[in-house]
Amino acid sequence: MGDKQELDLGSALEDFKREEKRKDEAFLLRQRDSEMDSEARKIHARDLLEGKLRRATVDDYKKWLEGYMRSGKKPTHSYDYPMPGDFYVALDDFGLEALYGSNAIEIIVPKNVRFLGGELGHINLYFMDGFENKGGWVPVYTNIKFD
Repeated sequence: MGDKQELDLGSALEDFKREEKRKDEAFLLRQRDSEMDSEARKIHARDLLEGKLRRATVDDYKKWLEGYMRSGKKPTHSYDYPMPGDFYVALDDFGLEALYGSNAIEIIVPKNVRFLGGELGHINLYFMDGFENKGGWVPVYTNIKFD
């Protein structure tokens, strides 16, 4: 092969396999840490909200959405299924711990209840006072209808 050093394919392949295994192990460690952090957030959020929420009805959300739309704003998403069970109404002043993905919830905040702060993550807040939304997600479902 002249002046070029011959590539040892066997060694190169083994080096590649070792590096890929190291990357996989590092990924699994990051994933485990992320899952542990997610579980800790869920527990902390549950503790912050314990006794401060009740399950929302379709009418609870419909009242907020009506006020929101009457103030000239529009929903952001339309779904072809009924309102899911992750909607709540705040019963008392509350703070939050960020929740993400399937752990996230939707909270309707009555006029007499204060949001004390905290990270939202994927949580959405629907304020009856002024019909404002914090979180940016305003969905409509098949069981939300106005006569």
